[in-house]
Amino acid sequence: MSGVTAVADLSGCTVVYGGSFNPPHVGHQMTLMYLVHALDAASVLVVPSASHPFGKDLAPFDERMALCELMAEPFGERVQVSRAEAELGGMGRTFDLLQHLRAQLPHEKLVLSVGADILLETYKWHRWNDIVAMVPVVVLGRRGYPPPDPPTIELPEVSSTQIRAMCKRGESIRGFVPAAVAKRIERRGLYA
Repeated sequence: MSGVTAVADLSGCTVVYGGSFNPPHVGHQMTLMYLVHALDAASVLVVPSASHPFGKDLAPFDERMALCELMAEPFGERVQVSRAEAELGGMGRTFDLLQHLRAQLPHEKLVLSVGADILLETYKWHRWNDIVAMVPVVVLGRRGYPPPDPPTIELPEVSSTQIRAMCKRGESIRGFVPAAVAKRIERRGLYA
């Protein structure tokens, strides 16, 4: 896609990885592993959206924050979960988030990570062209969507929508989300 920078080495970079994480699943956790261990990101900021810019219903923000913290735990200090979206008032716009983070982290080299599925929706995004002018973007492949150029790994075919539907039907979500995330969802009755 025009304007998207190919990023293969993230040494010294702080990757901004935003999303609704409603709930976070193994595809999200595999993304963290890929960014940190394969592309050598110095750090990753997982940024749950406070509200969805396209109006999707979300579990409470603090619950999704806690689920993301459980997902990030195995990565230690290299992966942090940020409340930046809530600090911004919950508009869920990536351009505003990146401006906010640049002000907070002026010495960090920020990179945005998105899935290939997102590239089909960038026309809906607030100031997408300004986003790609502001920071490099690393695009990760996702089954069922056109591959990024250059190609990257393809994430497994799992979605938060699928997991919420499984919860509503009372099915086990073990294996689709990190074990600690599954335990919290079950214990708190989320998405049932």
